[in-house]
Amino acid sequence: MSSRERLLAALDEDLQRDQADYQRLLDLTEALHAHLLQRDAQQIERLNQDISSLSAAAAHRAARRSRILAAFSLHADADGMQRLFAGCPPAQRQRLSAGWEALGHLAQACQRQNERNGRLLAMQHDILNQLLGQSAQSSLYSPQYY
Repeated sequence: MSSRERLLAALDEDLQRDQADYQRLLDLTEALHAHLLQRDAQQIERLNQDISSLSAAAAHRAARRSRILAAFSLHADADGMQRLFAGCPPAQRQRLSAGWEALGHLAQACQRQNERNGRLLAMQHDILNQLLGQSAQSSLYSPQYY
């Protein structure tokens, strides 16, 4: 197997792993949303740890993709990936391109869910601040029992 073939095989394997991990990440962030609503601190912590592990693995594979693109003297961006795919035989081009497209859709779904979770956290933070602010203001004019 040539160096080119090994690099493309590694890319294909990474895309498959990323798809599986991003699907798992989507599932975890959806579960996180439910536990954020319940304010279940233990489950939130566990899910955040799992999410961090998956994110680190995805970042590692993204760095390897960048190195693979560099090995082909391509830029580490979407255009570089498309140029890499264009130089592949038709069957391999189709598989890699489909994997890259599927990964993009999963990444967008994860981003949307993460933003949804962020909005929920911001709303909870605002509510907490309002409650704390109201109790601080109401105690300002109440009798002090000390």
